[in-house]
Amino acid sequence: IDRAVEGIQADVVRSDSQAGAYQMTQHLLATGYQKIAFIGGPLAISTGRDRLMGYTQALKEAGIEINSAYIKEGPFKASSGYALTKEVLCENDRPQAIFTGNHLIATGVMQALHEMNLFVPDDIAVCSFDDIPGVNSFSPFLTAVIQPAYEIGKIGVQLLLKRLSGERTEVEEFVLPVNLLIRTSCGCNQKRSCE
Repeated sequence: IDRAVEGIQADVVRSDSQAGAYQMTQHLLATGYQKIAFIGGPLAISTGRDRLMGYTQALKEAGIEINSAYIKEGPFKASSGYALTKEVLCENDRPQAIFTGNHLIATGVMQALHEMNLFVPDDIAVCSFDDIPGVNSFSPFLTAVIQPAYEIGKIGVQLLLKRLSGERTEVEEFVLPVNLLIRTSCGCNQKRSCE
């Protein structure tokens, strides 16, 4: 569920992480940001790799040089988002936006920005892969790539039950589409257009 694991022959049900990261990066570019940092998860995990690939693909297609100082990798945890935000903001050429690999990283990013007296989206835009639980209590509302979690779980259980009953023997991979949910953290307002 949620990722492919190398060396294991098993059914996989996951969302399209690469396409979701590509769409989010394209959205940030269309909103007017050129300097976009990516704080992602471990590249040893397929979702970490796929999300980084989607981000870099969108930048390359837009003709924007990949700035390795803007790419940070760490665990899918708030503490990682916090520490890596402090790192990326210490660069001489500070990014205009941060795209995070998941909602836990985004939580740490927001905490670090708050401590540094940087306001979202006025000083820096923030977007995430995955939504933050309890988003209604989070300000500003986070623009996010939304995974079809219910569908992933439902298909996963159906596959498991069919395999346990002997109804299925072939290994399959299901890749489900994601949705881009535009909220205020990306800086969409009268000054910036949203597509």
